[in-house]
Amino acid sequence: MEFHSWFVDKKVMGINVSLDITIEEYAQLCDEIIDKNPLQRRRVGAKGKVYELLRKDLLNGCVMPPIVLAITEEHGKQVEEEVTRCITSGEVTAEQKSIFSEFVADAIKRRQLIILDGLQRTYTIRQSIEDAKDGGREEEFLKANIRADIYLGLNKMGILYRMLTLNTGQTPMSFRHQIEILYHDFINHNNLPDGIRVTREVEDSRARGVGSYKYQDVVDMLYAFTTGTPKSLDKQALVTELKEIDFLEGYRPGQEDLTSLLTMYNRLVQRIEQQSNGWRLQLNSEGNDDENPNGAGETFIVERPFGTSVPSIFGKVQPMTAFGAEVKRLISIEKIRTISDLQPIVDSCNFTEDAEVALRGLVLILNEIAASAKRIGDAQRLYFQLCFRQMLNDEADSYKDLSSCWLNAQEKYNILY
Repeated sequence: MEFHSWFVDKKVMGINVSLDITIEEYAQLCDEIIDKNPLQRRRVGAKGKVYELLRKDLLNGCVMPPIVLAITEEHGKQVEEEVTRCITSGEVTAEQKSIFSEFVADAIKRRQLIILDGLQRTYTIRQSIEDAKDGGREEEFLKANIRADIYLGLNKMGILYRMLTLNTGQTPMSFRHQIEILYHDFINHNNLPDGIRVTREVEDSRARGVGSYKYQDVVDMLYAFTTGTPKSLDKQALVTELKEIDFLEGYRPGQEDLTSLLTMYNRLVQRIEQQSNGWRLQLNSEGNDDENPNGAGETFIVERPFGTSVPSIFGKVQPMTAFGAEVKRLISIEKIRTISDLQPIVDSCNFTEDAEVALRGLVLILNEIAASAKRIGDAQRLYFQLCFRQMLNDEADSYKDLSSCWLNAQEKYNILY
């Protein structure tokens, strides 16, 4: 294994080192990181004349483009301070090269790497080894060198950015899948603050109670934040491609980890739940409000309410994606600088009138939207974004007001629709 050039990558705040490695060394490495690393996608079919030709070319001494690897975020923390010094100075000193060389060698030994670009080439190399065995050329082939680039110091956002910009081959990974695999650790319940629990479909078909959310809904909220739109990820292929470009252009090194987005959303849901004293909507078999059975005052008939409690309403994907998109908007218009700037605003939200009336009104509005909208899910996402805009923007009429924000948002929604 021989190291060559060392570059500082200021876009993703990491160090890139180029090295030569034998096919035998890489084969031993890739066998373990492909099987064990949860960030890798499944193998894409490699049938056809092109792949057969590539395998033959490798046996005949073809030089492939470098395989791009990254040292895992957790393992990379050991050299975090040295990487930061390199980023600041813009260069890697001889002493730092020595430190990093030992560190990279150790990371390879411990199999603490992931493949950013070159997964299909890796499978092809493995197949070529089998071809070399059949042709009696295994020893010669395994001694041949290939090139690799290894990134040190990348966090999850840096890995995501590099995956997006490098993943431009014939079988690209979907943007949704890239976000899903990068944030797979949301499922690790022990690492989430404030008692937040994220469930997978295989674990539980429903997320129950304040602080419990479906993994897929969390992914959608993260996507809404990165792209600035609450619309569904799978809405249109063209929209997805354009939003990838928006994300890449808007990526900033050192931006907040998106874990804080879920934490802040959960904080808001907790606030609404506390201020409403655990509000629950009680409906009889005919869909009428049991607390208003004779129709006194406001008529309330909802056969299938959007939700009957704060957790059941705000645990759904529509308000979650709306929150993500609106937070991104508040940052873009410089109402807040970071997600954490929302904390004092969220902690000051209150019902200025009866919470029972306000939340029953919210259920009624959502019912009206469902009855009139052509695309119910998209309409509900837009409405909730307008609710959060009224609630969290200091220029809105219902700033920090949990009583009037729902109705004022409906007025804005009716103007748009």
